[in-house]
Amino acid sequence: MGFGEGIASLVGGSEVVVRGSAALAAVGLFALAYAGADLATRFQFVVMLMLTAALSSFFAGAWTTWNPGILSQG
Repeated sequence: MGFGEGIASLVGGSEVVVRGSAALAAVGLFALAYAGADLATRFQFVVMLMLTAALSSFFAGAWTTWNPGILSQG
């Protein structure tokens, strides 16, 4: 569902888009696992690269907007 909400926020959709994209992703991942463990294992490297890119983007954005004054306001 989190994947579906992310897709819906990108394309500007409703609850139908959230559920549809989540269902489509689940069916796609099931098909990948059903195709064979070797293919699923190779796909995990793609997923790991995407997660690494997402985390790198997050930390790069946090680094450029870091404001230590916010911590002292507490």
